[in-house]
Amino acid sequence: MSLLQWSQNIRDLSKRVGLRVAAVQSGRHQASGWIWDSTHLVTVEHILSGREETWVFTPEGKRLQAQVLGTHPGLDLALLRLESEVEVVEIASRSTPSLEVGEFALAVARSADDGLGVAGGLIACRSDAWTSCRGGRAEHFLQPDLQLYPGYSGGPLVDAEGQFLGINTRGLSRGQAITLTSETVTEVVELLRTGRHQPAYLGVGLQTVHLPEGYGRPSGAMVVSLELQSPAGRAGSLLGDILVELDGVQVGGTAEVLQELQRLQVGQVVSTRWIRAGQEVVYQVELGQRPGAGDETVE
Repeated sequence: MSLLQWSQNIRDLSKRVGLRVAAVQSGRHQASGWIWDSTHLVTVEHILSGREETWVFTPEGKRLQAQVLGTHPGLDLALLRLESEVEVVEIASRSTPSLEVGEFALAVARSADDGLGVAGGLIACRSDAWTSCRGGRAEHFLQPDLQLYPGYSGGPLVDAEGQFLGINTRGLSRGQAITLTSETVTEVVELLRTGRHQPAYLGVGLQTVHLPEGYGRPSGAMVVSLELQSPAGRAGSLLGDILVELDGVQVGGTAEVLQELQRLQVGQVVSTRWIRAGQEVVYQVELGQRPGAGDETVE
């Protein structure tokens, strides 16, 4: 095959995959989204604002209002319900365990202003079991060697045959582009469709801090912002308190707190251990449900 033929094939593949990719706008934030079925779309959670309407711009040029059906902040995924049905082009999903490092892949995106966008590169690595910086757990993720431009998060990664590999995001690995695999996305979508996934919520902003010798642990998570009517606020948390244990599990920083909140349930009463003014205090907290997805600094 000549280089020209290969280029034309990639162009045609991009156009075909693009028929399943929409643009998403929430307030001032934009991303792409993967049309899951005729009434649902998957995108990234980090662009959603709980205070603004969410709009979807389809490949056919329709502007549809969307309802946030559910979010998984730990894996930066959200499921939207569209106000009316859209056309769904058949595109197969590929089992990612069969994917090898070095294979070619395409990130496909859509902008409400600029239309279809594409970036290509090789699969650079496939991780082992992994916990994101926001506490979500997955069997593995993919890291494509390509540039995710603004608005590309939420769009799909596909292989050289146009098979769906997963959803791209820059919101889980400190700005680096990673892809949540098709298996992870499917699992999260099923959870959100049934409404079973509700990450527990403390209502405090936390920062990892090192502890001096004598506390029996090297670090903890210090309260740097606090909502007085949040679960932790009602239980008696104060600015400067350092969380060191949550539900019997030692936590050494913000990432570990997020990880534990993913497994705990809304409404569950848990024991918490804190360091306050050099002394340990223990009290019970009834965990709540995270409010609007726009409150990104509060965990």
